[in-house]
Amino acid sequence: MVLSHLEKNECSTFHGFCDYHDSSVFSPIENNVINVDLDEHCFLLCYRAFAKEYHAKIEVNKGFKSNELFNKPHNKDAQEELVGGSEIAIRDLEKVKIKLNNILRNEKYSDLDYLTYSIPYTIPIACSASITPSYSYSGKLLNKSTDVNDVYENIMITVIPTLTETHIVLGCFPDDQRSLTYMDELGKNWKTINLKTR
Repeated sequence: MVLSHLEKNECSTFHGFCDYHDSSVFSPIENNVINVDLDEHCFLLCYRAFAKEYHAKIEVNKGFKSNELFNKPHNKDAQEELVGGSEIAIRDLEKVKIKLNNILRNEKYSDLDYLTYSIPYTIPIACSASITPSYSYSGKLLNKSTDVNDVYENIMITVIPTLTETHIVLGCFPDDQRSLTYMDELGKNWKTINLKTR
């Protein structure tokens, strides 16, 4: 393994993939210096961030269904609400999963839009998530609705420290206008404080 980033046991580890797929799919970012100017590297960081969130949502849903506290009769309404909410989230994430798997399969890594920023020193913080922000940086309403048919738009985010830098990568689908609004406003704000963005 190229010592391009902190060892796995020095930061968070995601156990959602088997060893074979973890090593084969993510080899370009595990065995090489991460380069956020490469769409492939940005995509794989976003893909892993999404997979972690998707896996967590499924596990949380199982927990809501099987948790001893939630299975008590007086908590039935709360359980149904939590299970229903997590199942809507999983429904929406399934659509994202299909699109991301197609990009991976076809190696069309430029099919996501990316916002990146690299800090020229190591910050010992790692983050990997898929978010659906309620508001943009300027306060525009994005993902906040009581309509169960409203599909929230995802932004995949990774913060990953290397031995010499810390990379921040955000990605979304180019047809997700709410996500693009969030990333565009954030990127413009970064530029106003002289942060170099891609």
